[in-house]
Amino acid sequence: MLRLRCFGVSTSAMSDYLNLFLEKCRKCDFVFFKVLSQNDRSWAWPKNKEGYAHQGGILIPDDCTEIFPRREVEQRFGKNLLEDRYYRIHTFWIEDDGEWRERYEGDNWRRQSKFGRSYGIDRGEYRITAGLPVEYFRHIGPGSVIAIARERGSEEGGEYRYYCLTIESESPTYDEFIRTLVISDPPWSGIVEVKTFIDGPETAVINANMGGTVELEHQARLLKTIRPIATSEELAAEAMKRYEARLKMPLTRYFAVTPRPGDVVRELMEEGFSILKRQQQEIYPMQIAELLWSESLDGKSPTREDLVLAIAHQMEAIRSVFKSMQNSIFSLAGSCFENYIEVWLDAFQLPFDTQKKVDGERVPDFIFPSRTFYMARESRSPDDAVLLSAKTSCRERWTQILSEGKFVNTRFLATLDAAVPNRKIQNMNSERVVMVVPESEKKSLEHYRAAENVLTFDTLMKDVLQPKRKFWP
Repeated sequence: MLRLRCFGVSTSAMSDYLNLFLEKCRKCDFVFFKVLSQNDRSWAWPKNKEGYAHQGGILIPDDCTEIFPRREVEQRFGKNLLEDRYYRIHTFWIEDDGEWRERYEGDNWRRQSKFGRSYGIDRGEYRITAGLPVEYFRHIGPGSVIAIARERGSEEGGEYRYYCLTIESESPTYDEFIRTLVISDPPWSGIVEVKTFIDGPETAVINANMGGTVELEHQARLLKTIRPIATSEELAAEAMKRYEARLKMPLTRYFAVTPRPGDVVRELMEEGFSILKRQQQEIYPMQIAELLWSESLDGKSPTREDLVLAIAHQMEAIRSVFKSMQNSIFSLAGSCFENYIEVWLDAFQLPFDTQKKVDGERVPDFIFPSRTFYMARESRSPDDAVLLSAKTSCRERWTQILSEGKFVNTRFLATLDAAVPNRKIQNMNSERVVMVVPESEKKSLEHYRAAENVLTFDTLMKDVLQPKRKFWP
């Protein structure tokens, strides 16, 4: 059986497997992806292996269940769905010969792939269960991903087809997959609309306007009045405002008492991504409309042919618009991440500086307790000062901090990356780099849980930063 793994499979072969998946995506409408938790994999382990859990399949996050036609099926069959609270789905996996085949097509209900509620009918938990190839999950490493492309079927859901692939976190193809699907950094789980990546964003613009003429003059006028993309400070402030509205209390007060500050930071990032996505949907189409209007459509109502010609003439400019859109996602994400960490630190009234350079030396994002204390290395022990870097993802970028701040023994790296392979964590340990992750990741990923150099945000505060205050002036 084929998997996207790094063990005994060449890089070129793994790319071929990904290409097979992407080619199949051309007939699909959405792709679901998820970083697999330990429970998502350990059901395939031998029962006597430590960590085995009888989960019986893959947990689907609540906000991703709509890729499966749950509502249509419930409307047709009722809330109890079919037998065992599940309904049959058709899952296909790549075989050795490169062909897609459905697993367990026979009459044995227990062996067929199914989707639905686990355990109690009223429990808000959905899974894919049965019909999953054990060999695809038994040896796959922590932080690995499953991708499922949906080919739409009947409204009742009976003819939907799901093409499935597991991607090993240690594989170079993992990064190729993330780049191809234009997945926001960092990936946890989500649904990507196929037209946004399979033919490129420019083709999506053409496809979106195939139905006739477009009111480009009106759009161009709107462009002059629409506000620009928010700065990182504005985006972070809006995300925190919305989060506080749900909390009904100031964020600093909540940070001071919650045992899961890292999860809060991650939720704030997701809130910010949601705000940014809506802003981009308003602003970038207006920029494209302005490009097309100024090119060749002035003074007339364009036909389909006019529009295609204008897009062809402005293709490079349109590419730059989408490049700007992607760059803004990643740059704003990193800045917002630092903003949320600052609010968390302020909740405990910790002293720190945020300079990027100290006397010409590049240092991490946060210096505790101050630049002056850090530089006074003759009068302090090496780790009385603390350096904390913040990177939303760190699979390859963690080595950057090795050249940042040479006057400490231990460096701390805060990240939201749920897919750092065990080998990278061991490499960090050898360089005395401690990774700081959200509490839920530390709990759910066994290699995070077992690694001594992986702490939670809560542990960093209680076991490192607060105790060191006695050494700080």
